[in-house]
Amino acid sequence: GIALPVNIIEFNAKRQGTNVILNWTTQSEQNSSYFEIQKSFEGISFTHIGHVQAAGYSSNTLNYQFTELNASNAMAFYRLKLFDADANYKFSPVRVIEKSGGSVKEFLLYPNPATTNINLIFNEAIKEDIQLQIINSTGQIVKTSSINSSSQFVRLDVSELSKGNYFIKLTGSKGVNSVKLIIN
Repeated sequence: GIALPVNIIEFNAKRQGTNVILNWTTQSEQNSSYFEIQKSFEGISFTHIGHVQAAGYSSNTLNYQFTELNASNAMAFYRLKLFDADANYKFSPVRVIEKSGGSVKEFLLYPNPATTNINLIFNEAIKEDIQLQIINSTGQIVKTSSINSSSQFVRLDVSELSKGNYFIKLTGSKGVNSVKLIIN
């Protein structure tokens, strides 16, 4: 995509019963055409699930909404593809919906299995600096990193790790959270 004269200032996704509701706000629009709503179950390949007409031209704050009826109970990734009248486009940030009925995780790791990079998405911006450790199957710490407060998305290079099973461990003042990681 390319830079477009549409300024999204907020984009949220939440479950409501069996539906998923996406809300977004634009600060201004010039030559906007429509928003294509896209969904993925693994965070890599996205498919079109709907669209919402854009205002075209506006210097005012505008609110938009799209509801996916009877959405899958699985964890899902959502994004917007913003088109202008010339068919140019750009993507919004990705939003993650946890599995229905599941406990809310503090972070999501993908892709998993991974080969070169991993992404961590937090449900909300973290409120403190936290320590990240990658631990191999024998309990050795093979990689460490600090994640700064106010982060919501972190990408890590894991290309130097050998194939195998690992754990990602996040430690902060409120405790420890961990998840299994597979490197292929």
